[in-house]
Amino acid sequence: FGESVSNCTNNGNVSATLIDTENNIVAVGGVCGRIITADGCTNNGNINSKSGASVGGVIGIAENHSYDSQKFTNCKNNGEITVNSLADGVGGVMGSFVNRNGYGNISVSFTGFENNGKITVASGKAVGGVIGYCKSNKKLSIISCSSTAEISASTCSSVGGILGIDATSDKYNL
Repeated sequence: FGESVSNCTNNGNVSATLIDTENNIVAVGGVCGRIITADGCTNNGNINSKSGASVGGVIGIAENHSYDSQKFTNCKNNGEITVNSLADGVGGVMGSFVNRNGYGNISVSFTGFENNGKITVASGKAVGGVIGYCKSNKKLSIISCSSTAEISASTCSSVGGILGIDATSDKYNL
């Protein structure tokens, strides 16, 4: 997966039917499926995923494999998101953020995220208007983020207007 993207715009629709053959996390995003960090990216296309796992309007999943804290800024989704299967981390802007190094004082911040696209999820957990699932070791900050979207997740657990699940082990600032 790539390191970072900045100032990118997607205007096309994304349709994914993915099968995990190597026990990898399936990730679908309007701008990128799997990434380290992003800044100033916009998705205007609709996303239709027939796979579960992490689905986001801009980023499917972002992962930290280092000891460095991460910052994500000014990403926006205007497209509708539809997930027709069991999902685990669906967000208007980002499906999931996961710290993969397992230890360390890793903080993550999301600033200026905006979602305007409707979210429809058949079943699963961790559905958020902006971020579906977040796990950092130290501190989670969500600053000046908003969602105007309708969320339809009738058989899902942990659904939130901004954040679905916060699995951060220490402190957070919303």
